[in-house]
Amino acid sequence: MNMFDRVLKAAEQQSLSKILPAALRLANSADDEALASWIRLELMGYVPGNPTMRDDTVVPEYRGVGGQWFNEYGRRLVIEDPDLGFINEIRLRQGVAELEGIASATGMLVIQPTEFSELLRRKLHVEVSIFRFHPSAINQVLTNIRTQALDRLAASREKLSAVKDAEVLQEPAVFQLKPSLYGVTVDLKALWRRLWSKKNDSPS
Repeated sequence: MNMFDRVLKAAEQQSLSKILPAALRLANSADDEALASWIRLELMGYVPGNPTMRDDTVVPEYRGVGGQWFNEYGRRLVIEDPDLGFINEIRLRQGVAELEGIASATGMLVIQPTEFSELLRRKLHVEVSIFRFHPSAINQVLTNIRTQALDRLAASREKLSAVKDAEVLQEPAVFQLKPSLYGVTVDLKALWRRLWSKKNDSPS
């Protein structure tokens, strides 16, 4: 079983925070920049501080969770027009490790996405600042991300399968791979330095 087969098999069973670093290392070895960029976004989040983010990067639809808007006094925003139902959905920007941690929470989760509350104030003339949703919704987001990972790995099977294990192991020491892949860990500081290095070395 080569590195690709091991990563693909593990991706069906193990947590995303353990498997995506291994998949990223494999994608880098295969020079599959499209796959590597997607993995970096999922690992580090769709946030401005992620060097992989570009001006035209959009948070994917599969990261959406349904919930309810409230104002600072706890009054819920009631959407009666079915065409505006999309307002009660937010696409989560957090990296997979953070999402996995949040998914284990109990009780309703609260976020304050100011960019969206400001948009609602301008367009609908309503004052809301808090978005509440149940943590169980994150499990579906994680399932969606896993499905995306499996599909993208399968789509790059030919390129990734051609990578020899030795080539993967020669990648810079960003990831620590145990023999079974069940203990994949990531050195986030090293990953961060490497991503910034790639960004600063690219032509402006």
